[in-house]
Amino acid sequence: MMKRIKIVLLLSLVVGKGYAQNVISLTQALKTATEQNPYMKVGALGVDVSKADIVSAKLRPNPILNNQSLQALTPSQLTNNPKLLTGESMQTWWQLTKEFQLSGQRKNRIDYANQNVKLAEKEYAEFQRGLYTDVAFKWVEAWNTRKQIDLLKTAVNNIDTLVTINSYRFKKQIITETELYRTQLIAKQYKIQISELNQELRQQLNELQLMIGAKENVSISISADLGVDSFLKVDSLLADAYASRTDLQYYQTRKGAMESNIKLQQSLAFPRTEAGFIYNPQNTLPYFGIYATVELPFFDRNQGEIKKAKVQREQALTQIEAVQNTIRTEVQNASLQRETNQNNLKSYALITEQADQILKNVRYSYSVGGTTIIDFLEAQRSWLETQQQYTNLLHKYHQSQIQLLSVTGLINKLAQ
Repeated sequence: MMKRIKIVLLLSLVVGKGYAQNVISLTQALKTATEQNPYMKVGALGVDVSKADIVSAKLRPNPILNNQSLQALTPSQLTNNPKLLTGESMQTWWQLTKEFQLSGQRKNRIDYANQNVKLAEKEYAEFQRGLYTDVAFKWVEAWNTRKQIDLLKTAVNNIDTLVTINSYRFKKQIITETELYRTQLIAKQYKIQISELNQELRQQLNELQLMIGAKENVSISISADLGVDSFLKVDSLLADAYASRTDLQYYQTRKGAMESNIKLQQSLAFPRTEAGFIYNPQNTLPYFGIYATVELPFFDRNQGEIKKAKVQREQALTQIEAVQNTIRTEVQNASLQRETNQNNLKSYALITEQADQILKNVRYSYSVGGTTIIDFLEAQRSWLETQQQYTNLLHKYHQSQIQLLSVTGLINKLAQ
């Protein structure tokens, strides 16, 4: 007996070390993913990469230094036969020029780079929405498995108590061996189901741990309330979705980026201009002058890039309209599903109370010999099925809450 107690205490310490210290709620799981998921960090670095383009856009063109040196090769070209590589026998050309960004080209480059940073931020936010949704569904899945295990443990406790009573009754020859075996059999079946669900839960928790980037084992709280109802105000869900959906924000920002790109490409149609100074000593005779070059825009006026930027703007406008229509449908469907699940849950709550009362009555009646083992086992089975069905309905309700948070974009705020 003492050995068994020591084993139980040891297992309790192991379980406590593995799970109890890392019990996380849904919001804690989302926040942990924000801080520790490696792909989140990769996405954040992607925004920093786009910020580097702003630095490049602010840079001005470097000056260009050009040198040409000519050496006379035959004496007939020279007077007084001067030596090679001297001023009398050489002509040297020094040219210092610089390209000028006209027509607001530098300003437009900077503005376009800034717009692309905003675009990268929205793309990152949309990635977050997808990851948060996956994490939330995985958390709820593990929650459901944990609740099913708890139900079976309650059933096992009820049966174990009955097994103890029936063992005593069998010794006193009050019941038959078959009746004792039937009680023991259902207890064994429940324990096997618990073992299978524990394995399933461990896999789900491992997947959740990977998704949120946690370095230690995690477990989940089993509260029936996810703490998200305050985010889901029925009278403003569609407005919240239009304001919060990151994919819509992405295409709205893309529209602004394409408008900025149109201005940039139009300014780049202005001819390239380069100007500077020339110093040209020829056989010791110094010459000084200026240099200027301008492209003649007879053929290339950047027509292709300007047209492409305009088409991309129209593409973004079409995408905005398409996403808005999608959001409207998704919010309506998710709201209806949540309302349906909520009503089903309320309706089924009374059934669970009745099942509890029936089981209590039948258990008492069986304990005093007022009914048969068949009636008790049937009541126990009915109670467990009712409780499992209620938990499944609660699971569906939680899933509809997560879906509504996702389609409205409010799940990103939940992770903040």
